[in-house]
Parts: sequence; structure tokens; C-alpha cells
Amino acid sequence: MCFEVNEAALSDTRSEQVWCNIKFNDESIIVGCIYRPPFADCEINSEINRSIGYASHLCSSSSSKSLLVAGDFNFPDISWSQDGGLCTNKGRPSSLEFLNILGKNFLTQH
Repeated sequence: MCFEVNEAALSDTRSEQVWCNIKFNDESIIVGCIYRPPFADCEINSEINRSIGYASHLCSSSSSKSLLVAGDFNFPDISWSQDGGLCTNKGRPSSLEFLNILGKNFLTQH
């Protein structure tokens, strides 16, 4: 079964994102799909980071114990590998903040 996550912090945003809770057997996972435009402003970047942090918080305080975040984040200065992401050159502040929020919430690249 799948249900949309009806949390204001995840649905009342300017950025394009959708969140759902998928339940199967006794397991539950929160899944988010996010689109970040290539030239997103600081407000959209902060909003995406807050959403990821809030979804992670939901996992620690609800029956959902897993989180999957997918999407098109359009950070051309992040080089992804199986070990995670690294900024090329010095990296833009928005890219560094995005990598920081992923690390703070123990999210890894798959």
C-alpha cells in the first residue's frame, strides 16, 4: 500500500517534490522524489535541504524506518561515486550544503 505523506513541511513548498509512505508486510519506507532546477535560488535549495532533514526526522519518530530520496538535483559540480559525492574544484555553497545535509542524515548514493 502507498500513501502520500501529508505533512505541511513536505507538501507546502515552492520546489517540485512528492513524498509517499510505502507499506509492505510489517515494513514501511518513506520515499521522496525531488526535482531541483539547474539554476535554483537559495530559497529552493534551503527548502529541499529542510525537506530531506524533515523526512529523515519522520523516519526516526514513526513506524517508517527507511528513507529513499531520488530525483534530479542538478548539481553539476558534484561528482558521484559509490562512496558518495565530492565537489569538483571548491564547489558552490549550495552543493556543499546539499552534501552536508545528506551526510547529517546518513544518506548515501546508490
